[in-house]
Amino acid sequence: MMQVVSPRPPTAAGLALLPLKLVSPAPRSETLLRPDLQALLAEVRLRPATLVVAPAGYGKTTLMIQWVADLERTGATVAWVSLDADDSAPAMLLAYLVRAFQRQRPEVGEEAWRILHSAAQLERDWPLVAGALMSDLQTALVQPTFLCIDDYHQIADGPITGALLTYMLRAAPPNLHIVVASRRPLDLTPLHRMRAEGLLLEVQRNDLSLTRDEAATLLRRARVELNAEDLDLLLQHTEGWVLSVQLAARALAQQQPEQRRAYLQSIYSSQRSIFDYLASEVLDGLSRELLDVLAQTALADQFDAELLSEVLGCADSQELIDRILQLGLPISQVETGDAEVRAYRFHPLWGRLLHERAEQHLGRTRLAQLHLRYGAAFERRSMLEAAMNHYTAAGNDEALAGALRRRAWPLIDTPQRATIRAWLERLPEHYRLNDPELLHMWGWSMAASARDQALNAISKAAKLYREQSNHQREMRALSDLAALVFWEDCPAEFADVCVRAVYAANHVRDAWARGAALASAAALLYNRGRYAAALRVANHASAHPRSPFWQWMLAMIVAAIHSQQGYPEAAATAVAQALEMPQVERDDRLHQNLLLLNALALYQQGRLNDAVAMALHAHRRLSAYSQESVIGVSAAFLALLLVEQGRFEEAPTYIARARRAANASGAATLLARIQVIDAYSNLRSDQGSSAVAALDLVRLTRVVGGDADPRGTTPGPPPPCLGHARPLVATLPVGCLGRRRRTRPGCGVGRGAYG
Repeated sequence: MMQVVSPRPPTAAGLALLPLKLVSPAPRSETLLRPDLQALLAEVRLRPATLVVAPAGYGKTTLMIQWVADLERTGATVAWVSLDADDSAPAMLLAYLVRAFQRQRPEVGEEAWRILHSAAQLERDWPLVAGALMSDLQTALVQPTFLCIDDYHQIADGPITGALLTYMLRAAPPNLHIVVASRRPLDLTPLHRMRAEGLLLEVQRNDLSLTRDEAATLLRRARVELNAEDLDLLLQHTEGWVLSVQLAARALAQQQPEQRRAYLQSIYSSQRSIFDYLASEVLDGLSRELLDVLAQTALADQFDAELLSEVLGCADSQELIDRILQLGLPISQVETGDAEVRAYRFHPLWGRLLHERAEQHLGRTRLAQLHLRYGAAFERRSMLEAAMNHYTAAGNDEALAGALRRRAWPLIDTPQRATIRAWLERLPEHYRLNDPELLHMWGWSMAASARDQALNAISKAAKLYREQSNHQREMRALSDLAALVFWEDCPAEFADVCVRAVYAANHVRDAWARGAALASAAALLYNRGRYAAALRVANHASAHPRSPFWQWMLAMIVAAIHSQQGYPEAAATAVAQALEMPQVERDDRLHQNLLLLNALALYQQGRLNDAVAMALHAHRRLSAYSQESVIGVSAAFLALLLVEQGRFEEAPTYIARARRAANASGAATLLARIQVIDAYSNLRSDQGSSAVAALDLVRLTRVVGGDADPRGTTPGPPPPCLGHARPLVATLPVGCLGRRRRTRPGCGVGRGAYG
């Protein structure tokens, strides 16, 4: 028979076990009770294994202590083992494990203890000890028993640790529940099967992070009251990290209420105590080389294996990330939208700690080079904001400006436009004012917030493009300039921009420039009242590519001309085609102005109710963000439709709104037309002297419609529509509304009343 035991080896002799490692610490009276986590104890009772995995300071041990207290109150048997790195040796690990069970069941483990003290080589013979222990437990455990192993990460790299726990998970009797707390994830074969079969309970960092109410409770215990905004700021910076919130609560308790906001804003630099804790608890045991790589990795807000290979030149970047995960450092996976890319980021406070290390040990030149490389890598991934942050950290204005030239245009018409503008204004002024691309971009970023500045900037950018003979970019700048001037009720300036666009197009001579030139010519012809010629040129322009604005404006021209000529079906078709353009769908101002023209077409087709509903919807949307001139036109048109519908009580509200808008924008022509509508409303509702109102109506119609000059001179051209930046001016009483097709007698007034 083969001998399996031998005289006691020196490593097993005289084992000095510390009793406190076998006793669960007593719960502290000030410990925060967390009902959601306590409720998980029911799951712990039902499942054979529970893992509590989170970085340092997230309350893993505290949670385990609370669970143990509740279990012991109900009479359950709990064996506790709390180990450190010195206990990873096979003899010490097995000794603590056997003694943990013997504290609760003295009759178990005697055979295991004898083998432990007699085995010749425990790295080879440990299964004999574990097998004897499991055999005793199979017989002795008649009620639920819980083995709690705290700080498993301390012994995870021991020679037999993983194999021993794997064996126990497979051989444990049904009444034994194993609970493990660790800073590092466990990757043991039985866990995969147990996870798939629903036999494993996992409590992770997100589960342990404090909720808003829990953080507020901790603060109240420290006699600190924060308003909702400051509480959100605290949680944003700490991400619910229990230790950090606790330290913040103590610091805030020592400050005056008016000082607390400043502390929260500077929490990254003000929590030196937590940095010291992290450095001593986690980072001290790492090699200098690994710390340097971690510090370089933490410079990026998020990272993946490909990024680290590209920037740091790591041939084994995925192994590095796996090592970070194994160390139990607080990194979270980031959602990238690409299932094949696994990206991560450090907890902000950990990232700050490692970032500080990089600043201290890498040197300014090396640090700037790394930021430039990160910036270029993020730019290639079209992650502009991350790239700009790194270029700024590198102090490289040229890289910042180059990234904006290359990458910012697709974002300028998105909610990120304010961010783009901020980056542009962060550059030295001479970069922005002397570079037409940056100046153009800066001007367009202000289109909705500072229109005068935008006009000046884009106009200057167009001139700089022309001086550089970059007529293609000049065309694009003039297109944007035309879009801005269009809404400003400046017909002379709009005509000037159109002429400049035609001039620039003659130097480019490609299909896009031809389309822009034809669109500009159509707008000029329409402004001058040459509708037939404008329609012919617009039809030619439709065969060429154009910018979104020129496409939209051509649709407005064609629809307005068809309405004025009494062809509402053709007008509606032109509007419908324009509404299908994605750019129009994204720009609500363009969209709603087209709907106003569509409402006109509906009116002319006799669908008055539909026309009123559509005009009312469009006016409400335009009122949220459009200029006074546009709001005035839509309000006047809506007022007229309401009068036509007989809603005389509602019409004055929109007449007054249109008058206020016209006065604010200085639109004399619109004011005259509003008076026509007001007089017409009075006639329809029998208010005032009908004879006087009728005479005023005729006089104003002749003046505004161009039949007579108010000073007695020769007649002028028909009223301009698009050139005055009011797409629906021609839809008011002086012309096209008089061409509405009758569907029934007695509805509205005859054509003669409109001139």
